[in-house]
This record gives sequence, C-alpha cells and structure tokens, in this order.
Amino acid sequence: MKKLALSFLLLMMALGVNAELPEGLQVVSLRMGDVTTLGPYTRVAAPVSLAYEYLFLTDAFDVPSLCLGVGAVLGHAAVSTTTTTTYNETGKTDTRTTTNRWFFGGVKGYVHYNVLSLFGVDAPQVDTYASLTLGSRIKKWSWKGENASSTPSEVSSESSTTTRSPMAGLQVGARYYFTPNIGVSLEAGYDGMSIVDFGIVACF
Repeated sequence: MKKLALSFLLLMMALGVNAELPEGLQVVSLRMGDVTTLGPYTRVAAPVSLAYEYLFLTDAFDVPSLCLGVGAVLGHAAVSTTTTTTYNETGKTDTRTTTNRWFFGGVKGYVHYNVLSLFGVDAPQVDTYASLTLGSRIKKWSWKGENASSTPSEVSSESSTTTRSPMAGLQVGARYYFTPNIGVSLEAGYDGMSIVDFGIVACF
C-alpha cells in the first residue's frame, strides 16, 4: 500500500495543471474505500461515499497557501457471510446468511497546505490536505436461515437489529488535477469506515 501511495504522488508531480485554490471553490468527490475494517465476509460492497467541500478561506492566518474548507460526506457499505451446518442427529442442514449494512454520514473540516513546497518540490497541480470527519453511522444487522427450526435452540429463521454509533476520523490526502475541473484523490487515515480511499474529483 505504501508503494502504491508513493507511485500515486510521483505521478501527480509529473503531470497536470495548476491546482491553486481560489476562495469559494466547491469540490465534489466520489470515493471508494478499502474493506479491511469490515470484518470477515463471503460477499462485500466496499465503502462508497460522496463528499462535498466548500473552500471558505485562503491564506488563513496570513499563511500563504494555507486554506480552510468545510463540507459533508454520505456513504454506504455492506458485507455478508454464509455458513452451512449439518446436524448428525437429524441429517438436516442449516444455511445461515448474516448481513451487516452500514449507512454513514457526517461533517468534514479541511486544512489545505502545499506540503511539497517544504521539500522544494514545485507541483502546482497537486493539492495536499488534512481533513477531520465527525458524524454517525447506522448499522443494520440481519440474519436469515433455512431449516433453522432443526437447531437445538429452535432459533428464529429470520431476525434483524439496527444500531447507531458515532463516527470520527482524521485523514491526510492529495488531489491531482488532470484538468482545471477534473482530478483524482487519495486519502489515508481512518474515517470511521475505511483506512484508504480513492476518488474521482470535480470542482467548480
């Protein structure tokens, strides 16, 4: 993963257009996250989220290239696991499918700064930033089984529960703009659902 992130940054420094951030800039990104934090599964829908940012202040605190933004994020992820158990005393087989589905959302704060300039690298097409996410996620757990009445405990063949929990995370990221309005992004750091996110970015 580290090699992939390094290759991404080198690519961003090699090509692109100027990514200077004007005050009032709006950025929308469609992102897909990794699945390492979702637990075991036989089927998975990776975390997919839609994020929005509004850049409200440039040269913040009289620091050149230090910019502040606010925004929001909404997303969804799901995993399911299927197990099969055969009971010797009855010869019957239970097939059970457990599904976890998450809906998550929250507010985001962004701090943009040209980190590469600290190392003498001139890459104006690259936007580097850190972001803080605060929100909540809703988790729906559901269970379905065939011939579930054959189990010793005679459990129900179908059940579900819904829980809500807070979500918080800190990420660092970079955006590389192919054109003045279109680019790609890479974020690292736990945002409440995933550790690494790749995205397509559009700004206006």
